[in-house]
Amino acid sequence: MPHPRPLRRALPVLLATVLALIPTAFAQNCALEVEPNDAPATATPLDGRNCLVGALEGNDQDAWWWEVDEEASERVWHLELDSFPGHLTKLDVVRIEMAANGDVTGADTLMTMGTADGRQVRSAPILIAPGRYLLGLSKSGGGGEYVLHLRAGDALSRGRTALERLDAAGAFASYGVLDERTELAWVLDAEGAGSRWAVEAQGALGTTLTLELLDPDGARIGRASSGADGRTDLRSLGLTEGAHRLVVEGSGPFTLAAVATGTVTDGDEIEPNDSFDQANLLRLDRPLRGTGTDADYYVFDIGPDEAGRPWDLHVETSERVDVRLHDGDRNE
Repeated sequence: MPHPRPLRRALPVLLATVLALIPTAFAQNCALEVEPNDAPATATPLDGRNCLVGALEGNDQDAWWWEVDEEASERVWHLELDSFPGHLTKLDVVRIEMAANGDVTGADTLMTMGTADGRQVRSAPILIAPGRYLLGLSKSGGGGEYVLHLRAGDALSRGRTALERLDAAGAFASYGVLDERTELAWVLDAEGAGSRWAVEAQGALGTTLTLELLDPDGARIGRASSGADGRTDLRSLGLTEGAHRLVVEGSGPFTLAAVATGTVTDGDEIEPNDSFDQANLLRLDRPLRGTGTDADYYVFDIGPDEAGRPWDLHVETSERVDVRLHDGDRNE
């Protein structure tokens, strides 16, 4: 019979430390690994718990089963991993296909994350479809204990409109469940046509989500497909007034949003641009001219071709100016 692993002396200390930092009701919902659990057939089930505690020693690897129901699939999730210092601890989220006799007939790794020094790492927000997933923990050396939290975030409905009730005009945020394909009209008025837009979509881990935008005449403006993380987008969009069409293909839970990311300019500042939401587009291939009588905001995109290259920012002015750089989350 499977038996609980004899807990090493350090494990109760680690567990007590971790549980002291989280609310009591949550702390009581942690699962302890049951050995042997180094293969899918013997993986320890989470049984609805939202955190797990285990240890890796020698050539050990640990496997856990995470059951995702319909309610869980309607939320955003983060995974948080804490582990022992000095060596890499890795987490794989794997979709497993098994025969009736327990043999593995297929395995698809949907996500990988790790901590090189034991300090906590947190995943980007993820969506996950209903199903059964293997959580695999492994290490590159050393040994010690780890804790993995499955953090349930906001419901997809929070701050979003269900797709079937959506009247997509200008900026919007929606959610739904895809069954192969959905299409909707997206209307921009004259003011919207003067803005720069990004259309962002996210589907469940391991699903391919395809996003396509058509202009009012039916011509394709852009098309993009997600990777294993389910994320894709169309950015730096300068669009005309009228009814555009958005087509999303895939399956499972998803979110879709249109965000105005600045005012379209061609080398000249356009006021007002004194806030993040009114930021002008700064093109990297040409200079931009403005008047420094107030605070001016500009936004620029770094794509795959620009990432990793060194950049120089030159400001020519007769007055003293302060230049501050913020990331995509508006953090300086």
